[in-house]
Amino acid sequence: MVGERISSGDMQAVNEVMMKFDHDAGYLSGFYKNFLGGEEVRDFEKEFAEYIGVKYAIAVTCGTAALHTAILAAMGGNGMPVPCLTTPYTFAASASAILMAGGIPIFGDISSDTLNLDPMKAKASLDYQEPRIIIAVHLLGQPMNIESLRYRFPRALIIEDCAQALGATFRGQKTGSLGQMGCFSFQETKTLTTLGEGGMITTNSDGLAEFCRNIRNHGEKYGKKPYLGYNYRMTEAAAAFGRSQLRRLDKTLKQQIECAKIVRENLPKFLEPLKVPSSTKPVFFLVGTKTKDEFIQREKFASQAQERLFHDPPAPGKSIGIGYTELIPDLPLYQTKMHPPKIPVAREMIKRSVWFDIHRFTNEEVVKERMEQLRKLN
Repeated sequence: MVGERISSGDMQAVNEVMMKFDHDAGYLSGFYKNFLGGEEVRDFEKEFAEYIGVKYAIAVTCGTAALHTAILAAMGGNGMPVPCLTTPYTFAASASAILMAGGIPIFGDISSDTLNLDPMKAKASLDYQEPRIIIAVHLLGQPMNIESLRYRFPRALIIEDCAQALGATFRGQKTGSLGQMGCFSFQETKTLTTLGEGGMITTNSDGLAEFCRNIRNHGEKYGKKPYLGYNYRMTEAAAAFGRSQLRRLDKTLKQQIECAKIVRENLPKFLEPLKVPSSTKPVFFLVGTKTKDEFIQREKFASQAQERLFHDPPAPGKSIGIGYTELIPDLPLYQTKMHPPKIPVAREMIKRSVWFDIHRFTNEEVVKERMEQLRKLN
């Protein structure tokens, strides 16, 4: 069914792949014939790299695969127990990919203004641990300050987690072009999707790109490399779908940003929007807010707001919630592997956050109507 998120062009792109498959066995996964993938995958990579402003893009099966592959590439192909810094306030994959690669996750504190990793606080709290690799998460579509991160950790290799920040910029550069590598997710909740799952790695490094291509496609076998590879290969249909969505991405993001502005300017009185540094242009994948008083019953508000606006379970573009309910280092897996990190701001903000996803895949008039309904809850 063609809806707001899926165009007739998206559907036609997939149909064309299927029609080619009727006449050319092995076309659904172009890797069957070419180590670098089929025509759709290679064209998607080229077009995506041009959009981000980098030399290379490497398509993979999901955002987690992108992070895992990038971290292994940063380690030279083989996992090793090196300290890897990231934020405690993120989706689990930003940290679990470190464990998948054999790294040691360490967590720095965040900024109360943006909820992103705070480089200065992180530096002060790490004591003797100097990270070799940093997973820099651009949370909610708000770019973090990569310049400050690089200044405080000059020897670390920076991998950007851009899962929520496709199209956002820091000082005029798109996320995914700021560190040594960038990782993107095309899961179905994201602004651009590749049939529900998918991911991409971006880089300007010839060597890192080569590592990523080998790790993606059974490097120890097909690439004849002395390190493990994986089956992280994107299908032709997924790539064709992604290419179609990429063509109208700027238009989609423009609408998303305009609708987010309405949400930010019409919040309930007990909420304030996160700050936007002048050096950045976020895409507002989600509209992040925080309660002015940590004792506000935000759970009750979020539940009532969700029920008033949508009735159904949360869905992309149709949800209001309290964000992540647990910090990564508080999950049982991490408690067995590390000492509790010094992250007081993260511990405060996880109690005060309210996230809005009522502005995507729609238009300004609908968003205005939704905010009007929310005002009636005050």
